[in-house]
Amino acid sequence: MRILARMTHDDITARLRQIWADVLNLTTIEDQDHFLELGGDSIAATLCVSAVARDFDVELPLATLFLNDMTLVELAAFVEKSRAQTQAALEPLDARR
Repeated sequence: MRILARMTHDDITARLRQIWADVLNLTTIEDQDHFLELGGDSIAATLCVSAVARDFDVELPLATLFLNDMTLVELAAFVEKSRAQTQAALEPLDARR
């Protein structure tokens, strides 16, 4: 299920919260939680990256979850910025149709 409509930062954060909860089998994820500190490993990270690609049409490098040690809200900002860049790049193409 791709979520391609315009989403607010809060919408993105909420969906990422659900992805993390599903992947990590947790019921509570806070805004400042870190993926690795919650028990994330390489398999969980791969599942998370796949879900982000599916739901947001954003390529999230696996290293982002490991090397950058982003919090949930930082990852939401990354996804939001990536989506905005993709949409901006596609706008001229849409205008020609």
